[in-house]
Amino acid sequence: MARMITRGGLLALAAAGLLSGCSDGGDSRASYDELGDEFDALLDRSDPLPITDPSTLPVSGSATYEGVVGLSTPGNDGIPADMLGEMTLVADFSSDDLSGSAGDFVTDQNEELDGRLDISNGGFDRDADVDVFYT
Repeated sequence: MARMITRGGLLALAAAGLLSGCSDGGDSRASYDELGDEFDALLDRSDPLPITDPSTLPVSGSATYEGVVGLSTPGNDGIPADMLGEMTLVADFSSDDLSGSAGDFVTDQNEELDGRLDISNGGFDRDADVDVFYT
């Protein structure tokens, strides 16, 4: 099943990721279609949500997202290579830090990819203008 992974969709995913968590909890790697169903459901839930103004984020506490992540990269033949995987992302509101990891990627051809992407030294800008940086 082909899925279009867009910049807007990934932004919606990121916005929703701080608000809801989901995980299959299993040890086996999910197929592209299984992850795609989870990705589509997440986009359906997050699509009507507005982008949160970063100046209104809490100043203490944290939020954790555990669930699906989508990536699209240029393929060797110029055709985008879409992949889905599992991600954990932690937002620490007291320090404005973002950290986490993504892995267990599966391509739209159901090829399993080894390795992990670590997210470190990340953060968010509470003064960012959502009309400029998120459109």
